[in-house]
Amino acid sequence: MPKKKKILVADDTECVRDLYLQVLRHAGYEVITAIDGNEGLIMLRDNPDVVLVITDEEMPEMTGDELLAAARLEGFKMPFILTGGRVTDDRIEKFIHPQEDGVPAFTAAACKPVLPNLLREMVANALA
Repeated sequence: MPKKKKILVADDTECVRDLYLQVLRHAGYEVITAIDGNEGLIMLRDNPDVVLVITDEEMPEMTGDELLAAARLEGFKMPFILTGGRVTDDRIEKFIHPQEDGVPAFTAAACKPVLPNLLREMVANALA
């Protein structure tokens, strides 16, 4: 049996973490969760087999942008998906531009609430 792809969900809202966890597990992924960016960075260090990170834009302690920046500084190259209440179409371009090393800042971005079909689609595209 092939090993399931592991996804990290970092979001300070419990019901969002639970929704993403259920949707993604049902889609066949292994999911681990973090309550903020600091815990997310620890989870990445402890789980080098994470293939994708889904992070909230605004969290206490460390935002999604800060989590991405810290992860890139530590050499993590997996795709990141950004979600948030203020992620609007005119701001998405800012989030998905390539960095100096050619790795996109975020593979995708979406405004909350992210519906299950869109979540599955963004994950599938990010991992394709």
